[in-house]
Amino acid sequence: MTNESAEAGAEAHESIEDAPEQEALARLLSAVKRRPALSIFLFGLLLFTGGLASVVSNQIGNSARTLPEQLKVTPAARASPKDRVGPAFGEAVDPYIVKKKSTLTERAKSDPKGPTLALVVFNQYRTGAETEVFLKARGLEPLTAQVRVSVPGSKPEEVSLESKTLADASGGIRDSLKQELDALEDLAARTTDPGFREVYSRDARLYEETLGKLAPDPATIFAVVVRSTHASLASTAKATEVRFVDLPDDQTATLEDTTFAGVIPEDTETATFAVR
Repeated sequence: MTNESAEAGAEAHESIEDAPEQEALARLLSAVKRRPALSIFLFGLLLFTGGLASVVSNQIGNSARTLPEQLKVTPAARASPKDRVGPAFGEAVDPYIVKKKSTLTERAKSDPKGPTLALVVFNQYRTGAETEVFLKARGLEPLTAQVRVSVPGSKPEEVSLESKTLADASGGIRDSLKQELDALEDLAARTTDPGFREVYSRDARLYEETLGKLAPDPATIFAVVVRSTHASLASTAKATEVRFVDLPDDQTATLEDTTFAGVIPEDTETATFAVR
């Protein structure tokens, strides 16, 4: 077969393949000629489609340039979790304390007068009056108190001192303890299992005895969040009443963006409670 024959065959094949498209185009043109209104509609549709694509493209391009700076934040950054001060649940306490003592010592040397928030954790539960005297003597401003009654199942609570005293914080846990007592008594009354009833009743008696022993200013404070300088906090960490002092990584940290989790006196090996 010659080259001319091959080219002719290819052209014929292409014309056959294009025939359906050509026929459809021919029918459309014929309809347009018969119906002028259709030609106007199609021309307008073409202009609208092209204009819309141009507008959308421009808007997408401009949005990145005109977006306010405060909105140019990644979702991950906006949803970042709170910074944490204090060991996590299950974390070994002693290694954590050693690390934090080193951090405080370095901060006190490099920036002794620098202000910061800090978590002061005590060796034993303290009353509000005892805690107030201790903090005033060292120039520490208390912001929140972490309290707990030392009975099984009692959870620690964080009390804001914005409108309350340390004595209010230490004694206010009575209300929570009373609510837990009422819940235990209700469970004991409603359960049909003798074993569960005995457990609930035993715990309820323990809570009731604890409530009866609570003084107006009971020893329930085990940690406080304070504001002070690095030098004052380093000195405070050496007091015999203090287990350790913990600092946020960021010196500009606030109560709103930081979780402070103290360690209760019973936690001698790993942290089991945390204020959240």
